[in-house]
Amino acid sequence: MGRVFMKTQIDCPMRKADEILGEFDEGEFDAVFVDFHAETTSEKRVLGFYLDGRVSCMVGTHTHVPTADEQVLPKGTGYLTDAGMCGVKDSSIGVDKDIMIKELLSQVPQKKEIAEGAVEIGAVLFDIGKDGNRIFPFYNSLKELQFSEKFSFADAEFHLGGNLGGLCSWGQN
Repeated sequence: MGRVFMKTQIDCPMRKADEILGEFDEGEFDAVFVDFHAETTSEKRVLGFYLDGRVSCMVGTHTHVPTADEQVLPKGTGYLTDAGMCGVKDSSIGVDKDIMIKELLSQVPQKKEIAEGAVEIGAVLFDIGKDGNRIFPFYNSLKELQFSEKFSFADAEFHLGGNLGGLCSWGQN
């Protein structure tokens, strides 16, 4: 988890990544995927470069807005600053937009309620080579889903097969 603008005292994400990666033997896994939950794009970029060549791919989460900077870093790590959110499209990061408008106009905190409506899914798929290091061209996508009744994320199932990896982050803080 990132530290910039976060209200909690946590370990340095680079040192923590070193610690976690150090617990495993090289080649123990076919691929290593890092989901870095952080506020700033700069902190996500720095961790991406820091982990480049040591993990298969790294994707940032938290800001709820998908970025269009998917790339393979110089040492072979697949990278995306933010995958976006899975939540109601017509909302403020998953919260009813009218509540948020009222809060910002009045500067009085309001009770947050999850918005209802068409759902969008921000995701990224990585195609990782058998050696776990080669990243093939990958796909960053924002898809809109329509549901005829209220959709519950608790009931959602996401299936990935073969050598594909994916990410879905819910847009409610």
